[in-house]
Amino acid sequence: MRQYLLIISILCLGSPSKAQFNIGVSYELFFPSIPQNNNLLRQFDSAKEMELGNPLTSTLSSLNSVHGIGLALNYGLGDLHSVELAWSFMGRTLEAVGETSDESVFQQKLFYRSRPICLSYIYGREGIGFGIGAGINQIAIKDEIGNSDVKKTLIDEGLAFSRFIISWNLPRGRNSVKFSIQAYYKLSLESLNYSALAEELGLQDSNYGSDKFSGLGLRFIFYNGPTRN
Repeated sequence: MRQYLLIISILCLGSPSKAQFNIGVSYELFFPSIPQNNNLLRQFDSAKEMELGNPLTSTLSSLNSVHGIGLALNYGLGDLHSVELAWSFMGRTLEAVGETSDESVFQQKLFYRSRPICLSYIYGREGIGFGIGAGINQIAIKDEIGNSDVKKTLIDEGLAFSRFIISWNLPRGRNSVKFSIQAYYKLSLESLNYSALAEELGLQDSNYGSDKFSGLGLRFIFYNGPTRN
């Protein structure tokens, strides 16, 4: 990671006369491949329905996507090359609800948060572009304490990743906003252990396993600032 940052810094310092900063605001969707997490959630649903003797009104089911907003600082190196530092905050809340034998309400909420920060090299201006990046994805899973609004952190861990990007960039005038749609594949280089989540859900004896949180993503991003010379 340090070597990657050093190469990007040298490129930036080597082309100061052609550099152009642009700030981006994005909406992002990410579809993680996390079979072990979803297996734990299904185990919890089944165990709780057996305990209550009734089907759950809503289940934790599975986590198939997270979404949220992001910011980016794009540093252009001439017409076709740029580097970008991007940060996103994405999340999803899952909730299981059921009725106990004494007709009180059972509720279980889990809060998933994904906060990736990524440094990327991007090639392309208008039309199709390509890129590659690396960064850290801070993954957090939290649970409510009782029926309060206070959340307990079960997992909070940073996972290193690589990102491979293809983008479609709409043309813009000299003083207008640029719009880009970026599809990417995020390859996580580390895994997230679920022992704390399994314990919280009362599944200590299960094979909780781990996931890498790799997957496909989409960014819809607006950049401000003039076009590059």
